[in-house]
Amino acid sequence: MNEPIIVKQSLSGNILYALGALIMSSLSLCLVILNFSQMEGILGLLSQNIIFYVLSKSIMAFGFLFFLYCFFIIIKKAILGNNILIVDEKGITDNSSIIAFGFIPWADIDKIYIESFMGNDFIELVLNNEDYYIKKINGIKRKAISTNKKMGLQAVCITLNSSGISPYMLFPKIKRIFQQAKKMEIDT
Repeated sequence: MNEPIIVKQSLSGNILYALGALIMSSLSLCLVILNFSQMEGILGLLSQNIIFYVLSKSIMAFGFLFFLYCFFIIIKKAILGNNILIVDEKGITDNSSIIAFGFIPWADIDKIYIESFMGNDFIELVLNNEDYYIKKINGIKRKAISTNKKMGLQAVCITLNSSGISPYMLFPKIKRIFQQAKKMEIDT
């Protein structure tokens, strides 16, 4: 059998994401500290309303905490160098996105192909029991997958953006392992 394919997140890509999260967190903090009531125009006028003031400051504080949390998660992942994709004789382990299913055995995969959507290239998997996998995940992830499907994508869209590796480079190797696994499945 073939050597397993292991794709890790790229350190430079994670550093850029972490920098973006830190910038957004800093901007949110600046907006929390900034006093809008001293400004002229619509922001100054709206900040006179206590409901708008409290609501806007709460949203900005949430933004600060959210992006700061993202920063630390991204740094942790950059240091650990997570495997975002593992392909071996047993199947595919997809950890490429927040809605990834994890391990999917070859027996559950009918087809593999590359799809381009809005400037991004995905390795897509057609599952023969897609509902089984969708039922295993929480409602928010289920909604995100539903949105992907409405746009014509599969439930399993493997993105390699955070690795710096082109799906077109890996696809022939993945396809070969897939075909060998399917051939072994037929032979048994």
